[in-house]
Amino acid sequence: MTFSDGPKDTALFTDVPHNVAEPGKSVGITCLTAGNPKPSCFLVMQKPDLSIHQLSTSLPGAYDITSYNSHQHDGVYLCRCSNFISSQDKFLELSTYGKQTCFVSLT
Repeated sequence: MTFSDGPKDTALFTDVPHNVAEPGKSVGITCLTAGNPKPSCFLVMQKPDLSIHQLSTSLPGAYDITSYNSHQHDGVYLCRCSNFISSQDKFLELSTYGKQTCFVSLT
């Protein structure tokens, strides 16, 4: 068996348009990647107060919010996928519909 690839083509996305959620609605967050050996992925959330929370998920790389609440769920989500070769991170910001937000690019 040949191992050749760290995580690649990692994608993090939601099932709501433009990553803007309506209060009380459900939101799905999914992280996908490729690699050999198969990378493992986990999700972390950083709230506006800069606190960090690892998300408990029933499926690796997937998180479901059943009733969106801006106080609990607005923030930056990180997906980190890794195997013994390397790791790859992807970020997205999830915010509330109708709430003014300021986006800062770190690139």
